[in-house]
Amino acid sequence: MMGNRSGDWGDTVDHLPSGSGSGLETTSTTAPPATLPPPSEQAEVADAPSDATSSISQDPDPPAGALRQAAPLAEPAPAPTPAPPPAPPVQAQPVLPPAPAPQPPAQVAAVAPPAAVPPAPPKPKFVPGTVTVDLAWAREADEGVSSTSAFMVINYEGGQPDRLVSASSPDAQSVTIQQTRGGDMNQVIPVRNIEFEPGIPVVFEPTGYHLVLDGLKHPLGAGRKITIFLILEKTGTVQVAVPVGEPQHPGQSGGSE
Repeated sequence: MMGNRSGDWGDTVDHLPSGSGSGLETTSTTAPPATLPPPSEQAEVADAPSDATSSISQDPDPPAGALRQAAPLAEPAPAPTPAPPPAPPVQAQPVLPPAPAPQPPAQVAAVAPPAAVPPAPPKPKFVPGTVTVDLAWAREADEGVSSTSAFMVINYEGGQPDRLVSASSPDAQSVTIQQTRGGDMNQVIPVRNIEFEPGIPVVFEPTGYHLVLDGLKHPLGAGRKITIFLILEKTGTVQVAVPVGEPQHPGQSGGSE
């Protein structure tokens, strides 16, 4: 077989004679050169590589020099290193605008205090005048008549100007100031007030200013007197006693009380 032959071809036998001594010669016997098998056997060997390999591996004691050094075992490949986890996304920090440079404090112009307003001069104290009444009279009013008229001359003396603003009477529900225009008794208008100037008399007569008493509380017969209050704006109230009936002569009149 091929295995036995390969062992025979590579063996070199050294024959040492028995005994010792410096004059001994050592004779080496060399095996004849290996003879290749014929081509037919080489083909047979080539066709059966597994048998030859099996024969060699099953030989418990292969001849010296027939063993070949086995290839070192390959070390196991290291386990793959796991990839590190992905880094968390980095949040972009907002870019703040640069802080404005500090401004120097504004110069505040000194403001002059407002000029003191002088107090208003005190109003002069009103000096009332003196009111007197002449030639006062009122028309008669029979039973069932609800209104009548009164006439007089009002004198305003001294003091400062004033004006008549209203009138009243305990003998009637209301008293109004009226004026007859153009002497026509049908053109009568109400008057809000009448100016009184010192030293200038104001005449109440049928064709001009006059007082109208409405809502009489009793009949007005001749010789009777009624009370009328003249109300001036600043001077105050002036009470006048007015007789009923036309005066008999110019000197007859009522008067202020």
